[in-house]
Amino acid sequence: MLGVAVDDKMKFERHIANVCRKVSQQIAVLKRMKKILPFETRKCLYLGFIIFHFNYCSETWHFCNKNITAKLEKVNERALRFAFNKKKMSYCELLDKIGLPSLANQRLAKIVCTIFKAINSDHVPRSIKELFGQRNSH
Repeated sequence: MLGVAVDDKMKFERHIANVCRKVSQQIAVLKRMKKILPFETRKCLYLGFIIFHFNYCSETWHFCNKNITAKLEKVNERALRFAFNKKKMSYCELLDKIGLPSLANQRLAKIVCTIFKAINSDHVPRSIKELFGQRNSH
């Protein structure tokens, strides 16, 4: 219903394959226009349209198969190569240049933010706050 594909064994391989397919299709279309698109436009397209697919509901499937998440990083590397038009630069250099951590680290940051919001919200049940060691002061 939310656009996340899960199989009967609660595995996310199909979802990640869909993400990789969508991003690869977007990169293929954009590569056809790379000579007419200036760098700033390619960067905006990456940040506005491509990275979204990698981060959508990523907290739910972060701890899935490492081989599959490595595939995501490879597709992201291809997207960054399109944005910067750099074939020889390493993935880490491309990430530094765009100012983002790896996809895995982005997912971990989202998980930490979600937990922080949950334990610091007034609308969280006391049992959840107690789970994280915070007693409800009300």
